Amino acid sequence: MNQRLENSLERIIFLLQESDGRLEYSRLIKRLISKNADMFYDTDTLLAKLKELDYIQEYSAFVQLTPTGNNFKGFHDIKYQEYLTEKEKNLNLENLELQNQVLKNQNLAESRQSEIDNLTIENLRLQNKQMKRYILYSILGFIAGGILTNIKDIINLIQQLLHK
Repeated sequence: MNQRLENSLERIIFLLQESDGRLEYSRLIKRLISKNADMFYDTDTLLAKLKELDYIQEYSAFVQLTPTGNNFKGFHDIKYQEYLTEKEKNLNLENLELQNQVLKNQNLAESRQSEIDNLTIENLRLQNKQMKRYILYSILGFIAGGILTNIKDIINLIQQLLHK
């Protein structure tokens, strides 16, 4: 709707609100004229538009506001409310997108933590194997060292045992 049409519609609604929500059709026309209303639009066209927007009920001899019309504060207020509603929808959508991103990041962090845990387990298992090998090699080395340092004595002992 253009501004001129909105102003004309608002003037009619405000006149009806001043008159407790009900006016004779002819008195409404007279009041519009007495208040120097913009008569660019035909009054019947304006009333039909108000009925379409559910601000007035059937009009013939009397024009009466609906509950919506009684609560009307202006088209600017409606546009501002629509703006706030749209902004709230956008903020809710943005909030949901951010929550979704947080959940994705948490899932990624959990999967990475799981991968780190699995790698830690594998590392400990490999260190255990290495430690077992180290102990085994140390024992074998100790035994081999003991045998090699006393090889002469061992050979003499074996010869004595074989010759008896």
